[in-house]
Amino acid sequence: MRNVNDGKKNIQSINSKQCFERLSEESGSHLVDVRTKPEWLFVGMPDLQSLHKKTICISWQDEGFIISKKKFRENAIILEIFTSQFGKVSGIVYGGTSRKIKNYLQLINKIFIVYNSKSENRIGYFKTELIDAI
Repeated sequence: MRNVNDGKKNIQSINSKQCFERLSEESGSHLVDVRTKPEWLFVGMPDLQSLHKKTICISWQDEGFIISKKKFRENAIILEIFTSQFGKVSGIVYGGTSRKIKNYLQLINKIFIVYNSKSENRIGYFKTELIDAI
C-alpha cells in the first residue's frame, strides 16, 4: 500500500492495517484498488463497510444489464449498465457502432463487461461480450 501526501509529494509504503487506520481517521480519504481480478480472487476485496466507504476499483470484470446507450463520436457509444457488484456504471465502447457489436448491444441484454479507467473521475472503457439476449 502506498500513502500519498498532497502537499509534501511524499510516497511511502504502508501495510493493510495502517491503511485501514488511516482510512478510519481521515474523513475525506479513499482506497483506490489497482489490482487485477486474479489478485482479487486470491486475496479478496477490502471490506470498508464499517467505515461507510467504498473501494474504488480502476479495473474490474462483472456481468450486467444494458440500461441505456448513446452515440459517441463516429464509431463509439456510451453504455450505461447495471451490475450487482458496482451498481450503475457508464463506459465507452469503441467500435460499438460496428455490425459485429451493435447487434448485441441492445437494451436489457445481459453482457459480460471488462472495465478499465485511468481515474475515478473519468469515464472508463468497456470491453463487452454477450451472455444472454432478452
